Amino acid sequence: MTKPKENKVREKDIRNFIGAMSGDTSKGIFVTTSAFDDAAVKKANEAHHKIILIDGRKLVGLMHRFGVGVQVKNMYEVKEVDEDFFEQE
Repeated sequence: MTKPKENKVREKDIRNFIGAMSGDTSKGIFVTTSAFDDAAVKKANEAHHKIILIDGRKLVGLMHRFGVGVQVKNMYEVKEVDEDFFEQE
């Protein structure tokens, strides 16, 4: 069985993104549900613009952190011993 080809964001995509940043734009965020290949990350890091890369893993983490597009499935109650209750007077 052959492994499916990964659909990563390539350096060319980052170059195009940089080219689309017009005028006085100095920052950009590139979001993908996939991943970035090494050359794309390198290009973004070396750019004169500040480019934040958010891949699928980071996107899911942000969604969980800020409660976007997720819902609570289970909640757990954690208890601790109330030592004051057991103090003798």
